[in-house]
Amino acid sequence: MSDISPEYVLKRLGKPVTDLNFWSSGSTQPFLLASYGENGGVDLWDLKTKRSACHIASHAPMLSCYGMNTGEVITFDKEGQLKLVKIRGAEAVNEVCLSTPNAGFCKAAVLPMHFDSSNAIKVAVPGEEMSSMNVWDLKNTKILSRLIPPDGFKLGMPMCSKLVNVHSNLVAFIGYEDGTMLKWDVTNEKVISKGERLFDEPVMTFDLCNDTALDSAQFGFCASATNELIKWHVETNFSKEANLNSKVEDFQIMKKISLLNPGIASLKIRSDKKIIATGGWDYKVRIFSFKSLKPLAVLQYHTGTVQTVAFSECLQSFGQLLACGSNDNKISVWKLYNS
Repeated sequence: MSDISPEYVLKRLGKPVTDLNFWSSGSTQPFLLASYGENGGVDLWDLKTKRSACHIASHAPMLSCYGMNTGEVITFDKEGQLKLVKIRGAEAVNEVCLSTPNAGFCKAAVLPMHFDSSNAIKVAVPGEEMSSMNVWDLKNTKILSRLIPPDGFKLGMPMCSKLVNVHSNLVAFIGYEDGTMLKWDVTNEKVISKGERLFDEPVMTFDLCNDTALDSAQFGFCASATNELIKWHVETNFSKEANLNSKVEDFQIMKKISLLNPGIASLKIRSDKKIIATGGWDYKVRIFSFKSLKPLAVLQYHTGTVQTVAFSECLQSFGQLLACGSNDNKISVWKLYNS
């Protein structure tokens, strides 16, 4: 399946793509949110017209973008500006703008609103200290939790993170520069599970299953600057705090495979848990079986590192789509294994 072509390609001249997310803006109208490096801002691509319906300007390189079902978009840039932007047709209006102390390389992690019964918009971004993360209530502009690893644990910078609810508890999964992953009880600001140095290089990307009926945070995949792709399982016990000096690991590796070329920059699980996609430093997008990690396809279109991949839900008239954004300034959109 390496000889198939994308359904179509979207491009903003001269701007590398840093993040992609499909978004319906609380209606049936499908959009693709795309953030860009340099000063490219964020585009809302209309999937019907294949044109940008709205542009959010920025004077700094963007790290990430995320659409809320309330018609708002969250953006986070390399200067640490965390914004909540209201979209009104073709107009973008800043509702909240916060200056955070440290951006680094870590994208903002947003708790999807269907996981939260409050009106808070919960977002995790790097904090003041080297390895710390702050969880913000963006709507009310206050910090809810500061996730600071215990003294003496040399993790380096946070590289990637996710916020989820597990058994009504707010949980943060964070991958660090030293190859370690930690699972945090956000409310109590404590580590509850750890994966000590899953890699010898930084954890570049990971994703979790998102089916709450099956306990969404139990299984996941992660990758790094190495050529390894790992499927892992983690326990969901909130009654104990992990002993970071212990040899016992709560992250259990279920399967590990090696790729031909090192460096995975992005990874996503499709919501039906049939396939996963990875974007590589070698410019390729690889498709794997969710259950077995068997390689299914290699998508060869891009001429730069594939920085971001995103799956849509099953969209009316579109099916399930895969979008891939690259340093070559292009977004390729694919249809794969639609039932």
